[in-house]
Amino acid sequence: MNNYSSMNDFISVDWGTTSLRASLCSSGGKTILQSVSSDDGALSVHQRFLAQPEKGPDAMKAFYLKVLQGLVDQLDLSADQKMPILISGMASSTIGMETIAYAGLPFGLTGNNAVVKQWEVDGQDYFMVSGLATEEDLMRGEETQLVGAALLTNLDHEEEALFIFPGTHAKHVLVKEGKVAGFKTYMTGEVFCQLFSIKGVKEGSNGNILHQMFKVRTNGMFSRLSKEDNFSYLSGMLIGAELKDLLSLQKNRIILCGSGEMMQAYELALQCLNMNTAMLITIDASLATSVGQYQLWQQFSSRI
Repeated sequence: MNNYSSMNDFISVDWGTTSLRASLCSSGGKTILQSVSSDDGALSVHQRFLAQPEKGPDAMKAFYLKVLQGLVDQLDLSADQKMPILISGMASSTIGMETIAYAGLPFGLTGNNAVVKQWEVDGQDYFMVSGLATEEDLMRGEETQLVGAALLTNLDHEEEALFIFPGTHAKHVLVKEGKVAGFKTYMTGEVFCQLFSIKGVKEGSNGNILHQMFKVRTNGMFSRLSKEDNFSYLSGMLIGAELKDLLSLQKNRIILCGSGEMMQAYELALQCLNMNTAMLITIDASLATSVGQYQLWQQFSSRI
């Protein structure tokens, strides 16, 4: 492995199910200098690999690295610029370049017990972070964002906090005494639309969601709402149903880690539910990823 321990510059790779992003980072991940992305998510790359003749773990890793290098080459780097590539997300899953076992609980916010794998190809070092799992739930990518978000918010390890990661499978992570106490996944994003109604949020946070959702059908049957407004109503209802568990956690600090319109929707929904917004902090997911990756890389490097 090359000696990078004194360097703050690296390439951050966030490999999602449907997208791939590579960023040139400095200052320990706190500054993103450049960023490029593509639709080469882990799922589509996996399907393309299965369709070609070469098989086996070595061929799979080489196939994924070729895709990744094609994106990294779009960054404005000099020919002699060598820096580690830090990867998190779905790259370590069964549809990624190599399956790596999950880390378990307790999981510290410093990432000291994260599962990280390192390898070298033609003088290029790669570091890949695996996910976090319990007997009933799992995540890949959010564990890295959690480490980064905790650093960016200067979270006191004696403080209790709830981290929310909006997405296709939204995560709520409860942190106590500097460790993950537990987390839950909500499938809100499976049918999520960036447009949502405040009325839907309020109704979704009250009563039984299976009963409330029938109103979506009657709204259409009785022409109460247009199709667009009705879908927004459904989206708001799903977000409200997801967030209603937080009504009993009004004293907890809430860290919302996301980006774009989905992040704004969750922020507005929390305000709509009269959550204590003075306790709400928002963190950009890309920044949390790069800062978390740097922290995990430093932790890994200190152990070898």
